[in-house]
Order: sequence, then structure tokens, then C-alpha cells
Amino acid sequence: MKFLMIHNDYGARSGEEIQFYHIRKLLEDNGHETKVFTRSSEEIPAMLFGKLRALGAGVYNPWSRSRVRALIDEFKPDAVLIKNLYPFISPAILPVIRRAGVPVVMFVANYRLMCPNGLHMNKGKVCEKCLGGREYNCVLNNCEGNLFKSTGYALRNAVARVAGWYRDNVDAYVCASHFLKRRLIEAGFDEKKIHLSPNVVPEVLVHPTGDATKPYVGYVGRISREKGVHTIIDA
Repeated sequence: MKFLMIHNDYGARSGEEIQFYHIRKLLEDNGHETKVFTRSSEEIPAMLFGKLRALGAGVYNPWSRSRVRALIDEFKPDAVLIKNLYPFISPAILPVIRRAGVPVVMFVANYRLMCPNGLHMNKGKVCEKCLGGREYNCVLNNCEGNLFKSTGYALRNAVARVAGWYRDNVDAYVCASHFLKRRLIEAGFDEKKIHLSPNVVPEVLVHPTGDATKPYVGYVGRISREKGVHTIIDA
């Protein structure tokens, strides 16, 4: 099969990027063909009015829509696989893919579809105030610690929700945990479209070398409070 893979890299390398390329390698190792379309948040500092342009692109990016349409016409994929679309690619590409008749599979790695900052956290505490179409709370609570950024995050989520870009144009959502799957269902996403699939892990990590008889605790992830690193340390 042929897969068009789309992802907006973060400013610093993240687990989503790692998974994105693990998935690509897994597909290619099994005889499938892939083509990648990416942008990167690292572009922002080098741009004139970079932050303002990133805000606008996150809400609606006509260039991304044209580019994705051209890639579909050229590559003729059997499916489009999507990770992150913010800030430069924009969920406004989703209706374009739908009209081209190509199925969309979205890998959901966080709470971005329900929460503007993707964490369901504010100032170190669990926060779900934006659920149910109340994205303005991201601005009122300044969840990003920067009013401009908080406003941009709230705006792009609100536009995508009202336009129905995710709900109406994604054929399958893939979650790595039961918890995230439940959260999507509770937020109103169609349970029949939500699938559970663990993260792709290279064989070398599944069967590491060394003394496996000794007890150990392993953690792979960003060193930040919402990941629960402090809980591991306390335990």
C-alpha cells in the first residue's frame, strides 16, 4: 500500500516525532511505500513575524491545503496518516483529503483535540475547563503563561471544533492507551472510530542486551511534571 504521512515537528524533538518515523520504518520494512510531508516549529524564530504567522497558519493555511492536494494527485496514496498538524499545517487540510476520497488515520498522542494546550493541565494541576466548547478558558487562565500564545491555541481549537474538521473528516483515531481512548469517547468522538494500538518500539528495545535478572525501572520520555517522573522517583 501507499501511505502519505503528515506531521508538524515540534521545536524540540519529541516522542511524537520518534513514533512518526518508527511507524514509517515499520511500514517500509513490510513492503509498503511512504511519502512524508512535514513542517517544523523550529521555522518560527527564522521567520519575519514568525509567531503571528504560526498563529494564522494553525487556524487556516491555504498553502498546506494546496500542497496536500498536489501530493495526493501526484502520489495517489491509499491512506493518509497524520500525527500533529499545529502550527503550520493546520487541520484545514482534512476536508481536502476527504474530498479526494482518501481515508484519514490520525494518531492521537495527547489531549490536543479537546484541550488547547494538549495537556489538560494548568499551573501544574489537572484542568478540564475547556471541554465542551469552552476554549476561552485557555485565555482567561492564560494556560501557556503567554496571553498571545494562549489566545492562539484557544482560537485554533475553537475554529477546528466549530468547523468539524476532525470529527467529520477523520476515518480512524489511533490511541496508545485505554485512558486516552476513554477521554476521546467522553469528549464526544465516535467510539467506533477509535482504535487502540501501542506505540511502535524497535526490536532492540524489546529485547535489550544485559542482565535481565536484576530488577530495574525504565523511563523514556520528556522530563516534565505532567509525565509523572516525580511519581517514579517517589516510588
